Amino acid sequence: MTIQCPSCQYDNPDDTRYCGNCAASLRPSEHDHLTETMEAPIEDLFTGSIFAGRYQIIEELSKGSTGRVYKALDKEVNINLALKLIRSEISADAKTVESLRNELKIARGIVHKNICRLYDINKGEGVYYITMEHVEGQDLKSLIRQTGQLAVPTVVSIAKQVCEGLQEAHRQGIVHRDLKPANIMIDSDGNVRIMDFGIACSLESKGLSSAGSICGTPLYMPPEQAESEDVDQRSDIYSLGIILYEMTTGHVPFTGEDLLSVVMKHKSQTPREPQELNPQIPEDLNRLILKCLAKEKEKRFQNARELLSALTNLQMEFAVADRPDEMKWKNSIAVLPFVDLSPQKDQAYFCDGLAEELINSFTQIKGLKVVARTSAFSFKGRDVDIRELGRKLGVSKILEGSVRRSGSRLRISAQLIDAIEGYHVWSDRFDREMEDIFTIQDDVTLAIVEKLKIKLLDDEKDQLLKHRLKDPDAFHTYLKGRYFLNERTEEGFHKSISFFQQMIKRDPSSSLAYAGLADAYNSLGYFNYLPADEAYSRAREEVEKALAIDETLAEAHISLASIKLFYDWNLLEAEKDLLRAIGYNPSNITAHHRLAFSLSAMGRHREAIDEIKQAQAIDPLSSVINTAAAWVHYLARNYDLAIDQCDKIHEIEPSYHVSYVIKGLALMEKKAFEKAIFSFQKALEIESRDLAPFAYLGMAYIKSNQESESIKILQDMEALSKSRYVPPLYKAVLHTGLGQKEQALECLEKSYQARIPWMIFIKEWPIFDSLKSEPRQKAIIERLMSG
Repeated sequence: MTIQCPSCQYDNPDDTRYCGNCAASLRPSEHDHLTETMEAPIEDLFTGSIFAGRYQIIEELSKGSTGRVYKALDKEVNINLALKLIRSEISADAKTVESLRNELKIARGIVHKNICRLYDINKGEGVYYITMEHVEGQDLKSLIRQTGQLAVPTVVSIAKQVCEGLQEAHRQGIVHRDLKPANIMIDSDGNVRIMDFGIACSLESKGLSSAGSICGTPLYMPPEQAESEDVDQRSDIYSLGIILYEMTTGHVPFTGEDLLSVVMKHKSQTPREPQELNPQIPEDLNRLILKCLAKEKEKRFQNARELLSALTNLQMEFAVADRPDEMKWKNSIAVLPFVDLSPQKDQAYFCDGLAEELINSFTQIKGLKVVARTSAFSFKGRDVDIRELGRKLGVSKILEGSVRRSGSRLRISAQLIDAIEGYHVWSDRFDREMEDIFTIQDDVTLAIVEKLKIKLLDDEKDQLLKHRLKDPDAFHTYLKGRYFLNERTEEGFHKSISFFQQMIKRDPSSSLAYAGLADAYNSLGYFNYLPADEAYSRAREEVEKALAIDETLAEAHISLASIKLFYDWNLLEAEKDLLRAIGYNPSNITAHHRLAFSLSAMGRHREAIDEIKQAQAIDPLSSVINTAAAWVHYLARNYDLAIDQCDKIHEIEPSYHVSYVIKGLALMEKKAFEKAIFSFQKALEIESRDLAPFAYLGMAYIKSNQESESIKILQDMEALSKSRYVPPLYKAVLHTGLGQKEQALECLEKSYQARIPWMIFIKEWPIFDSLKSEPRQKAIIERLMSG
């Protein structure tokens, strides 16, 4: 049973007292004085009539608490438009009209394909009216009424277009504040337009409450808006989350007998998971919707671009799942490292760097799946059939090439290959001077775009061909710095610092060089190659210089977040910087990786898993990213998933010792102690200098009743500390295993004082569960979590 709203004719559930569309009263209630809606008659226009001497009424489109909307012909310019006739009692309020004028001046500056254009506000025949773009089609509310639950691909397509419109409006500082299905139009081709941007609340504040303090529609209203607190772009994200919920389930998450009960549910009640109401909803979409609906703004997607990125990843997954095998990877590409054919074989840095630069350019193209550097480079030097390579990477096209340098002359050959059939799609050779390197990059990029049949808008093309470096020599120095940084060794980090410093001497305004230095110093601290104080203070100094030059540089925000995460232990601030970096570059896997770690450290495990999945989707064969996923599952107590993840890494890169470490930790929690011992021993065989598996091996010995072996390891560590730095965290592991709580807590206190990066996980780390009830441990965690 439903109750039809007497004001706007919206069908409401029969247990509600206020309209979910316009908030008008549906029946008498003791609370009616809180939400009383004026019932004064409104002006009515008839088909064929002329309004304001200019507009010929074609048909009535809708009516609501603020007025009626008509399709009309503007006879002066001979175009159809939408004309919103504002109710006379609202028009009579001078403050409302002035507010509406001000809002409209700002909102009509938004020009975007997914936003309905606002034209003007005028007064005619005694009433105010708004003119706006007319969209042929139906509103989303009507579509949901007709179909109930929408198909998942349709849901994602609509939500993506809404996100694109929100992104542009938010960029201009405008928040909708009343996003709901009735304000979203869909034309016959599936194109989406957001209606009433920036003006809905100016209109409705007069009619929704006697105080005029609450705007928006209760069923779609974020908690902070219901409290009359400040709203921002994350408030629109919440409302879109409600819309996603309704599209996938056919229902909004919260209803009630009156406005107050709905508002209270938004503030305090956890919604049923959409998947419970519609089992056909994929788990990833289920989690995405719930993240949009987080009560605290800080836990939602932080901007429309971030949500758009997540929806795009989902859409690509659906596309792959639904296509036949030979069609699964349309519009997807992997760029392999170029082969060095130079006589001196000294151009490896340039070959890798050129491929990486092309990858970075291709990630700017919407609708193109680009495999990240680590996965694409994992086949370097291996003789693999191109079709097999395409299957492993999940792409339809592969770009490969070669470089030959002789003096200042450069020959670059490139070829685009169909990874499904194995034939060449395009190839070309570029014989140029070294100073033409940026032109060659642009030529290759545009040729690939053409062969993939991708159409670019002018601003997209400008972004695609944007080079942060203009000097070819500085570019080569930068590539050398990144090359050695990517080696992830102590020697490599120091070499990269040397090259970045050379680059700064040549160009002191290079934000990339300062960001590279920050990355190198962060890495030296992260891997305990330098004391934390020295490493992170140097990193902070360099990243501040980078951001002073270019505050939109994603790499710099990631470096800053790494300092806040692993040294300052300010997890919430690190999260903000990482979300900002993702906003600038949604395909940056390091940002998703670090964000997953930050969320895990705070105990927000579901969100952490979502983030690391996004990184895996971009870089599916990366040992670092896949091991990070195993670590995230381990902290979430998903031990079987952590073990499975480690086993997959062993297939990709059997010599990556960290995966054996994490597998051993998970096996230890499952009480498979002998298997854990084997895994830690395997890690030490591969990398004997790493003390982490040494410490964990000692704990595994304790749990398997081989305490003497553990004591020997502790003694070895004490002896080793005389010749090299031994982080007290590893001694804490052994003391914890031996039941020596005081010694363990003392080592953890020293670890805190030494700012050891891995201390951020202490609250969620299963290995230290036996210390959780200790007051000293609680005090350490409290200090650490407060930053």
